[in-house]
Amino acid sequence: MKGNEERRAIITLDKLNTYGRIEVDRDELRAAVRVAKAALGKRIPLRARAEGNDDQDYYLCPSCQAHIVVAAVDLTDDYCYSCGQALDWD
Repeated sequence: MKGNEERRAIITLDKLNTYGRIEVDRDELRAAVRVAKAALGKRIPLRARAEGNDDQDYYLCPSCQAHIVVAAVDLTDDYCYSCGQALDWD
């Protein structure tokens, strides 16, 4: 479960003391850094891709490819409802 992976990453990163000494093994630290990078990457707004046809227009999330239906979304929504990716509508 993704939430558990994120919780483990936070716990692992908390184990770094103020002097930067690592009190966890390297594999745990690598996994924590990978999760942290992915979380930070979600905060960088990416442009949603317009798709659809004459019957229904929609956008695709640039990260998870979730369909964002135009009629159901205010184009000022800042994040994908599915994965949390920040969206750029400009």
